[in-house]
Amino acid sequence: MPHIYTWDVDRWTQPSGVTGLNAGAGLGMGLAMGQGLDRGLQFGDGLFETMRLNAKGESPLMPLHQGRLKKGLAVLGFSPDAITTVERAMSKLSDITLAHLSTHTSSPITPTSAHNQPQAVDCRPDDGGVCSGVKIIVTRGNSTQGYGAIEGIRPNIYAVTFEAPELNPAPALINVGVNPVTLGEQPLLAGLKHLNRIEQVLARQKFQPEWSESIMLNQKSQIVEGCMSNIFVNIDNQWLTPPMDNAGVDGVVRQWLLSMVDKISVEVIPLKELASAQAICFSNSLSGFREVQALDGQSLLMNTDVTDWQMHYKSLFDEC
Repeated sequence: MPHIYTWDVDRWTQPSGVTGLNAGAGLGMGLAMGQGLDRGLQFGDGLFETMRLNAKGESPLMPLHQGRLKKGLAVLGFSPDAITTVERAMSKLSDITLAHLSTHTSSPITPTSAHNQPQAVDCRPDDGGVCSGVKIIVTRGNSTQGYGAIEGIRPNIYAVTFEAPELNPAPALINVGVNPVTLGEQPLLAGLKHLNRIEQVLARQKFQPEWSESIMLNQKSQIVEGCMSNIFVNIDNQWLTPPMDNAGVDGVVRQWLLSMVDKISVEVIPLKELASAQAICFSNSLSGFREVQALDGQSLLMNTDVTDWQMHYKSLFDEC
């Protein structure tokens, strides 16, 4: 069951009774508090990060999440004080992620007497543990009307903890297609995980029943990403992934993989080159890697590289 929290001065707080299906209503109440409405609700003026957690309630890729979030805050023009507030909230995430694990594991997490550090709990479901995640939403704050924000506006910061899907040692096999919704280009926002997700909402509506993902193109018929993932395409035994210069989200798993593997080339991939693709996979922080078994009904080969990547990614969460 998800739990929602808000950042209040120097600590995370949870509105009374706000869990599960009530979480949306509770968040709506929070959005309407203060002077005016939350600018994230009004304008999509903010950013978010979705993180998979290990058995200690920590994200092994936290530095990458923090780096992307901090970059996004700077690009959106958040004040230094606001950025400091967000960094403080991020540093205290363990206060709520450990509480979530304690609620959902058979063995409650308690501090040890020697070092006051939480005891490790195995997050593998077959051992009685739980796989979990946390979503952080940062908005510029509250305002009445108009795009301009007042000086000294205080950011609103929300967190939602949830049960994540089990992370399998082998990549899931999925069917995908090319989405008819194309992505607009905005270099200022490219790479960021901002709150303006209406293109993805429209794209998700176009999924065929058999699709688990879709390939998103720009208006030049070039591949950008998946609807909810980054994409890697193997052509002539060379792995390619599109640049994030004009559109798309620079995913943390994508960043991690590019730092680990030399044989992936970042380059433009025209749609027509998909006809020569030998293998395709998608990545995101919750699932790791998913491999395409069929593209618009056309079968593709499986590639052992993707299995290796998934095993390596899973090991990040097994090592506590």
